[in-house]
Amino acid sequence: MRYCAIVPSHDHHAAIGRVVAQLREAGLPVFVIDDGSGEPARSVIAALHDEKNAILVTRLEPNRGKGTAVIRGFELASPTPSRSMRMGNMISMLCPGCWRRRGIIPKP
Repeated sequence: MRYCAIVPSHDHHAAIGRVVAQLREAGLPVFVIDDGSGEPARSVIAALHDEKNAILVTRLEPNRGKGTAVIRGFELASPTPSRSMRMGNMISMLCPGCWRRRGIIPKP
C-alpha cells in the first residue's frame, strides 16, 4: 500500500518548508494546498512546487477554508488514468497543529 500527504496551508510559511522536506525524506508524495495565503507565504509556498520531486502545490484563490483545501487535496491525490503512480492510495492530512504535536515546529 502507498501513502501520500496532503498539507493544507493558509499563511504558514515559516515552517512549511521543513514539513515538506521531512515528508519527502519519508518517501511521501506531498500535495500542498495554499488556501489563499498572502505574502510572503504565497511566494514561499509556490516555490515549494517541484513535480519531479513529487511536491505539487495548488493555490485556491480567494481563501475558501480548510475543508475546501482538504477536499481539493483529496481530488488531486486520487489516482486517475491521467496521473502517474506517484500518487498514493492512502492519504494523510497534516495541519499546523499536527506539526507542533510531532515536534516539527515549536509550540508558540
